[in-house]
Amino acid sequence: MKALIIKSTLVLMLGSFFAFSAQAQMTAPFAGGVKLQQGGAVSPAMGLSLKASNTTPYTSDVTLNFVQPTTNGFMKIAAFGANAGNVVVSAIDLTTDIGASILPIANGGTGSATAIGALTNLLPSQGGNSGKFLTTNGTTSSWGSPVTSVGLALPAELTVSNSPVTTTGTLTAAWASQTANKIFASPDGAPGAPSFRTMTANDVPSLDASKITTGTFSASMIPNLDASKITTGTLAVARGGTGSTSFTGNAVIVSNAAGTALTSQSLTNGQIIIGSTGAAPVAATITAGSGISITNGAGSITISSNANGMNKARVNLNAAAVSYTANAAPAGFTFSATSVVNITILEAGGYPITATVTNINTVLNTFDFVISGYPTAGSTALVSFQN
Repeated sequence: MKALIIKSTLVLMLGSFFAFSAQAQMTAPFAGGVKLQQGGAVSPAMGLSLKASNTTPYTSDVTLNFVQPTTNGFMKIAAFGANAGNVVVSAIDLTTDIGASILPIANGGTGSATAIGALTNLLPSQGGNSGKFLTTNGTTSSWGSPVTSVGLALPAELTVSNSPVTTTGTLTAAWASQTANKIFASPDGAPGAPSFRTMTANDVPSLDASKITTGTFSASMIPNLDASKITTGTLAVARGGTGSTSFTGNAVIVSNAAGTALTSQSLTNGQIIIGSTGAAPVAATITAGSGISITNGAGSITISSNANGMNKARVNLNAAAVSYTANAAPAGFTFSATSVVNITILEAGGYPITATVTNINTVLNTFDFVISGYPTAGSTALVSFQN
């Protein structure tokens, strides 16, 4: 026996048990309980209506004690009006109260007495769906076909092995062999998919020369390298640089004493770089020698002989004289302020005698000289001339 408690505002006082026929009516007040029974029916149907009083409201509980209905029967409570209270069903035992009945899916059940059967009934139809999996579109569920083959496609720079996998396995990717000296980078100067290609100047960021600490520059190091990429620092001589940041315009380049940097030096007309043992080379002009004339110009040095006509003459010496004046220059030679006269004494007796030029007359084109001793008869002086 189970209890169904109906809480409501009533004026009915229930007393003894009464038996009713269909549509029977009982009026208040009563004390005790009311037994509602319709015996022998396969699907019993009975109702209880409690009418409220305007003057004496009843606020206690009404308890309906009921026994298990007949097979496939059920109890229905409905048509509660305004101010109706709560309906509480307590301690219903499915085995005792409902019995062997199986609640169908249409009535909120599973239609099965076992978990596997219930699951089978609740899932979409399984006929012809062997090996499929349960899926949903967000509203209803259905059977979906599984993946039977998985492959892997990659760019040409990579190779794939074990593709496709149809049962179990591992997809493996590896770098494909490339030609030498290529880099993996995006296109030069434009966006796009990366690939292996030759390095260009745009691939090299701006560099500080001090970061280059080993090796020396060569054409094979970085192809198409733009020197403008080196924007700071000074490239050392040891790294193929100059060790200097600027040079004098139109100057020649020489190394400093330490050999760690190059310096520039300007030259004037006719100057050339001349070495100096143990010291830095210097800028100097060529010095003219005997019979040589040097003419310096812008970017030129002219070297020529300064002899004009016959540049040698022989003078006979007087055995009794040591001074010789107004000796004429050789034919075709004209004295100038820079003329040089060299005299060699050919002394017949074999005695050493020297000669010294004492005057050159550029107006008369003559020269004077003296000798250091008296020559023997037949001695001569060999005289050479140069400007």
